[in-house]
Amino acid sequence: MKNAIVTVAIGDRHRQIFQETRPSMEAYAKRIGADLIVIGDEDKSSSSPEYERFRVFWHLNKYKRVILLDCDVAIRRDCPSLFDVVPEGELGAFNEGEFADFTKDMSAIAKATETEIPKWDRQYYNTGVMVLSRCHKFLFEPPEAELQGLSEQLVNMRIITRKVKVKQLEYKFNRLQCVDPLTGEPRHASYIIHYAGMRGKVSTETQIGLINRDTATWGDNPTLDFKRNILVKTHGGLGDEICAEPVIRYMAEKAYPDANITVATWFPRLFRHLPVKVVGINEFKPEFDTPYYLMETLVPPENPAWRFMSANLMHATDFMSQMCLRAILPDESKKIKLDITLEDIKEVSSVLGSRSLRDLVLVHPGKGWDSKSFPKEYWERVIAGISAAGLQVVLVGKDISDEQGTIQIDVPQGVIDARNLLSLGGLIALVGKARVLISNDSSPVHIAAAFENEIILIPTCKHPDHVLAPRAGGRMWRAQALYKRLLFDAIDSTPTQIHGKTIDKVVGDIMDYLPEVDEVIEAAKKAYGRTE
Repeated sequence: MKNAIVTVAIGDRHRQIFQETRPSMEAYAKRIGADLIVIGDEDKSSSSPEYERFRVFWHLNKYKRVILLDCDVAIRRDCPSLFDVVPEGELGAFNEGEFADFTKDMSAIAKATETEIPKWDRQYYNTGVMVLSRCHKFLFEPPEAELQGLSEQLVNMRIITRKVKVKQLEYKFNRLQCVDPLTGEPRHASYIIHYAGMRGKVSTETQIGLINRDTATWGDNPTLDFKRNILVKTHGGLGDEICAEPVIRYMAEKAYPDANITVATWFPRLFRHLPVKVVGINEFKPEFDTPYYLMETLVPPENPAWRFMSANLMHATDFMSQMCLRAILPDESKKIKLDITLEDIKEVSSVLGSRSLRDLVLVHPGKGWDSKSFPKEYWERVIAGISAAGLQVVLVGKDISDEQGTIQIDVPQGVIDARNLLSLGGLIALVGKARVLISNDSSPVHIAAAFENEIILIPTCKHPDHVLAPRAGGRMWRAQALYKRLLFDAIDSTPTQIHGKTIDKVVGDIMDYLPEVDEVIEAAKKAYGRTE
């Protein structure tokens, strides 16, 4: 016995739309050896056109298997036979319930039919593309009375209550608009595009124009390389965005090497060496009719992700890789990479003169969280002691606001104050070329992780493993963390602690966490000597 494709085209709008989709449907039917049956106005018997699909009940008397298609689907020339995709005896359908909430719909049909729907797991099968065998006739047995607007819901209720075995169709066999933001994949990459849900939103002419553009895009060579579009929005401060670099690089090189990746960032300079499109955070303009899969490197604490992980209690790169890729990168892929140009070096020279950058000890007296902001006198003693040891100290950093930037200290004679004098490129060049960097948990530490200089970190709040990034010789290669204690250890961060303390506020006196000044000075002298 033959197989058939059945569609319904009733009413002016659907007749006009079917005029455009019919050629692809006829070609598909011919290619898979199926009859094409069109239920039109002359066949209408019920008051609602949506109930004409129940005519499939009788067509399954004549045909062994049937593909039920809405009239507003376009089929690519290389679409496989759905009769081959779906085993006979199983129902083939796309579970739209994975992408949208149909609780109200299923509650409405349960109430209208006075039926209890047991163990509903949010599944909801779109009837616009459905593969049926004779054993599925009962799904389309016409109801005694029409339930206005509930024909699809009735079929779904029968599927659930009768425990029908379903072969779930991939979205590429029933591409609906709800999938667009979840894949970032152009709809043309799918075999069947379904233009459902446009009625009342766009005119018939607009919908027809869209169908014509899509079929023209496919053309005679439908297997074109339709690339996925991914938009990555980076959030947080400079240090956070630096920690996002390995994630975006891994994405571009390994996870999505064939995708069109756009990075929207506050600091475009950080990502210009990657094979991605980089724009300012407020400059991104989506291309017309292009779906984007959105990834965000950081989300606010009210996001459910923070219930299971905290960006402050793990390395930022790990948090971001889980947010974007649902995985933690291998250590070898966590290495931060930044580039230095000749223009960056020239900028540094314009500020520091002809001094050899390899002879410098950089100090960043960073200001931010209370737990990261050290007393003015502490930094002054550290800087004076290193300078007195005969080492050339250069202060780096940038003042952003009253809450963020650098501690306003009295600069000793002989110390170079380069704060607020360098662009980001200049700062990267200076940090990358200098011999030693001393800082709290701040962006210069993350910049230094991309290079081979000595790092002296004074962490106070986060664990050093959550600040320092792996380098060629490991996370602690040419790096040391000096502290007495950490807020990471001083607070209860367990998930059962509803009103716990946070690591941005000091518990006790900040001096209880800081290493002795002499210890920092001695560490600077030794670090300088190791790289001579």
